[in-house]
Amino acid sequence: MELINGNSEIIKDFFQSMERMLEGIGKLVKESKPHLNGEKFLSNQEASKYLKVSIRTLQEWRDTGVIPYIQ
Repeated sequence: MELINGNSEIIKDFFQSMERMLEGIGKLVKESKPHLNGEKFLSNQEASKYLKVSIRTLQEWRDTGVIPYIQ
């Protein structure tokens, strides 16, 4: 029977995996956008890229009521 301690390869591999998972979770948290009532909101840049229009066009659409927005 193998003794598992802090120097064991299994334990080292486990903690390395945990560190990678925590780094991944940290990146997700930093990159995530807040949700409101289950809806994800886009920034001006994201909406402009997605709709393939300029940021000025987005502003005009908001001003004229073509698209909804929140502040």
